[in-house]
Amino acid sequence: MKIALLMPNWIGDAVMALPAMTHLKRKYPQCEFIGVINPYLGEVFSGLDLFSKTIGYQKKSVNKELRFWGAVKKLRQERVDEIILLTNSLRSGLFAWLSGARKRRGYVRSGRRFLLTERYYAEKEDQQWKAVSAVDYYLRLVDGENLAPKQRKPRLVVTDEESMLAEKIWKKFDFGDQKTVVMNAGGAYGSAKHWDDVAFAKLANLVVKQYGANVLFICGPQEKETVKKIVSLADNRKIQSLAEEEVSLSLSKGCIAKSDFVVSTDSGPRHIGAGFGKAAVAIFGPTDPVWSHNYNPNEEIVYHSIGCAPCAKRSCPLGHHDCMKLLQPEVVFKKIEDIDKRLGVFNNSRSPSKTAYIA
Repeated sequence: MKIALLMPNWIGDAVMALPAMTHLKRKYPQCEFIGVINPYLGEVFSGLDLFSKTIGYQKKSVNKELRFWGAVKKLRQERVDEIILLTNSLRSGLFAWLSGARKRRGYVRSGRRFLLTERYYAEKEDQQWKAVSAVDYYLRLVDGENLAPKQRKPRLVVTDEESMLAEKIWKKFDFGDQKTVVMNAGGAYGSAKHWDDVAFAKLANLVVKQYGANVLFICGPQEKETVKKIVSLADNRKIQSLAEEEVSLSLSKGCIAKSDFVVSTDSGPRHIGAGFGKAAVAIFGPTDPVWSHNYNPNEEIVYHSIGCAPCAKRSCPLGHHDCMKLLQPEVVFKKIEDIDKRLGVFNNSRSPSKTAYIA
């Protein structure tokens, strides 16, 4: 039996889909699983034995074979028995219908009810979708609702190549065996999730002063100038960034796996940290933490309570961005201290942050 999975397009969602995938493979060990994946996200799954085959799908790709009809054609050739949709769009429903799969499983969203053969309904509250962790949302599609919390934790592995990329960065900045905190200031979702550059610089200096740790700002291609500015504001040789590197998801993943602590906005690197069980602080503003709860027991959430949040907008509709601007670095640092007191991250070489899985 062949089962195809149309995977999410965001890094964080892809990581939060891992418990559902793991449960599905255990439930149907004899099945062949085919992943329909944005090629960019392939690096998230590197080292994991999830799929027997993958089909690239990127709706705006310059490569016609990766666009809608190219991906549909390749999937039809596989003659899959079932397709499970981990996305909610009408387009994905049409994709499933055209795939030729006899069974098409997904949530009834975006007017695609008639395209599905196995229909799931998300709960509503006051005419709005009820907030629920994406981990649980995906698990429900594969009948894994009753799993214990530890079975809901995403699990990533770091490959030898990813480890080598990180090792080169550690050598370049002479980090040695000292504790290192990875910080992520960016996020593809939009400017509303961005925390102030000055605040990030001050937080990094507080970490260096208190713990003598190194701080490494990771980034994607679009965030290089931002992290350059933060490092310049911090003006401390123990605070560095990947701004001058040929950045990639593999590089960021390797650095997160090698680090001792992660501080991130609500974005992909935060969830990669969860996949490695990292001690972490997640900085929230416009988004509801319930949606992206990733079952990382070593993570703490921090946010500034304000009446208009969470609004879930990509940019502040009121123009003030106070949900992030009013969050002080001292408040975030207090969360770091709280986690350190609980886990002994900066004083214990066997802390949870050293449990990265290696492929």
